[in-house]
Amino acid sequence: DVYVVGYPKVMVDGETVVFPFKKAEAAFYLLMLEKQVERLAICHMLWPEMTEEKAKRNLRNTIYTIRKVLGVDIFDGEKRAHVKINLQQITLHDYDHIIRQDEGYFDALLAREETELLKGFYVSSHDELEDWLSQRREAFRESLKRYLLNMCQMRHHVMYQRIKGAQKRIAMDEFDETSYVLLMKLYQEEKNYQKCMEVFHRLEDLLEEELGILPSKETIDFVDDLMNERQRREQPPEAKV
Repeated sequence: DVYVVGYPKVMVDGETVVFPFKKAEAAFYLLMLEKQVERLAICHMLWPEMTEEKAKRNLRNTIYTIRKVLGVDIFDGEKRAHVKINLQQITLHDYDHIIRQDEGYFDALLAREETELLKGFYVSSHDELEDWLSQRREAFRESLKRYLLNMCQMRHHVMYQRIKGAQKRIAMDEFDETSYVLLMKLYQEEKNYQKCMEVFHRLEDLLEEELGILPSKETIDFVDDLMNERQRREQPPEAKV
């Protein structure tokens, strides 16, 4: 069982797996996320300073180490030029649910405090690996934001889940106006106009203090419409003559 959202963790028979060296762990997570990678690409990423022959030997030893630590062969040996994960032998529990936009994972995600991909994982002095990890983290972050947006817009989810999802989206990027508008729309469904205004003023203050700008015209127009809707609902009915 592999978890890569938040602090990474690998479990075998209920026990946490500890890799004996960092590059074995890096190769493992690289392969779990990519599913299949050219051998030379892994060599260049993990051992850029070595000759191709030495790097390939290190990769063979690394693959052997991963097999030994896990106690099972997770590799598909059909393609010699590539290293490929046999997905029948190992399960990636969180990442793939987000990428597939799996609705059934919404509850589990809301229970997670950390949502950064491979949080805290780092291999020093490996620029190419760091570039790959940065790109993966950013791509996953966008996938996660899209996932939360989709889940929050599904009305069959209970409202507190949808609100929590929008709040988690704001926590991921506090300057993304779309997340605040999403949260205001959820409160609008509940006719909770006071909460709508609290969210708007929080956004307004943040943008003014940190960036010296106002919310977009679209956001301001939306809030104006909200206030007009509130006024219409709170206006007493006209007396009959």
